[in-house]
Amino acid sequence: MISCIVIEPSDISNENIYNSIDLMGKFIMGNDNIISKNISENKYLEEIIPFLNFTNELVGDTDLVFYNENYAYKMLYCSNKEFQRNVLGSIFHPEGIVIYGNIVIVKMDNDNNILNCLKEDIVHLLISKRDHKGIYLNNGNFIKDVVIDNRWNLKDTTISNYNKKIITVYNYHIIIISKNDCTFSDNNEKYIFALLDNKRKVIVDFTYNEYKMLIKLENNVIESFDSNDNTDSPYIILKKAFDNLK
Repeated sequence: MISCIVIEPSDISNENIYNSIDLMGKFIMGNDNIISKNISENKYLEEIIPFLNFTNELVGDTDLVFYNENYAYKMLYCSNKEFQRNVLGSIFHPEGIVIYGNIVIVKMDNDNNILNCLKEDIVHLLISKRDHKGIYLNNGNFIKDVVIDNRWNLKDTTISNYNKKIITVYNYHIIIISKNDCTFSDNNEKYIFALLDNKRKVIVDFTYNEYKMLIKLENNVIESFDSNDNTDSPYIILKKAFDNLK
């Protein structure tokens, strides 16, 4: 059996809970409306249906909440306005739309195998909605990992008079924060982050390994890469291309 998390509507209006990791963890771990449920690996969709607020008029939906190179979190829901607003569900939705009724969070690897999802994962998801990892480069060298919030403010870094812009490198939508009008691959000082897509402006983690792989693509090391393939997440598309080097 595998665990998923059912999140029922509950009050999370206190800003201190969302802004404090410690209070956030206590709220999630001690909340009776956030419930761990056992499901079968092969029949999990069928077994999740009773946890949601389905009616004859409404159809369920699935959205990607978070992904990285190891796993992804997806939310399943059937938003029914007859039920109470689900504040956590609305936070987790990639477009921030208001969700009503229950949601279910499942965790999957990059081969779409379902994994155990625990209450600790929900704390991680809330942090991922607030803080996002990127990289700081100078003279073409990796200096350190950095963090940005949802308002594109760099955390624990004092900078001023920096420009912010979005560019597209293959299927990656890249945020570049720099003093100069630099490009993705030049050696100027810059901070780099990534967006899930260019429309919704949802920030996701970006690592130095991903940067190195994109540089290889820009240098035409990989010739068979299809930049128009939108069937997978940007990371999976990039990984498939990079695997051609092996």
